Amino acid sequence: MPLSETFEKTLKNVDVTPLYAFVGAGDLAVEKIRSASIDMQVLVADADPKTVPAKMQAAATARVEAVTADMKARTSEAKDFPTLAQNLFFEALSQAIATYGELAERGKELVTRVRNQPEGELLETQAKATVSKAKATATTTKKSAAATKKSAKSTATSARKTGDATKKAANATAKKVGD
Repeated sequence: MPLSETFEKTLKNVDVTPLYAFVGAGDLAVEKIRSASIDMQVLVADADPKTVPAKMQAAATARVEAVTADMKARTSEAKDFPTLAQNLFFEALSQAIATYGELAERGKELVTRVRNQPEGELLETQAKATVSKAKATATTTKKSAAATKKSAKSTATSARKTGDATKKAANATAKKVGD
């Protein structure tokens, strides 16, 4: 059997999903860069240099207050930290698997479009469709990541504070016993 036939048979048995996921990730990255460029242009155009520091200070203060309130509310959750951490891990894992599948599907669609594209056709309409799909995927991913990040931060902070309080109580008890 000629080498070319052996090579073709081997390629038919290869899973191309990782390649599609790679192409989809590249396509998504290009879209994000384009989107970020547009967003930055809008921000720079609307920004008043005199108000930027005050806006940043207000946003930082609001964030600190929100985190502090969240920490106080979650102090009682420290005992459930191992279970919560395990749940967060599995949630992140399932999100990663879903994202991998979405990127593979996106890459497959892009490869199929490029393969079927007649010569001389402009990619502009295809790029617009890709951008639209990427924005939807990005929005879903951002929301999921933000929720996971917020939950993980608050849990870690609560656990640290509970640990500090336990340490102080243990030290106080040890001191009383030693006296």
